[in-house]
Amino acid sequence: MATYLDAILDLHRERCANDHRDLAPLRESCERLPAAPSFERALRARRFGVIAEVKRRSPVRGAMTSAEISPREVA
Repeated sequence: MATYLDAILDLHRERCANDHRDLAPLRESCERLPAAPSFERALRARRFGVIAEVKRRSPVRGAMTSAEISPREVA
């Protein structure tokens, strides 16, 4: 039995299989970007680090919070 996420994956796999754009220009532009800052260093720079996500909607539960609420307040 396919789940909702299986359907999403199938859709994206099909889109990728049919996408024949040349990736060379994208790769070249990415190589010119400065190095990304260290995520680990940023977390360790303070006494404690937090990785958090506040979702306003869920595929299973639907709307979880009002659109006006601040993620900082929810966290």
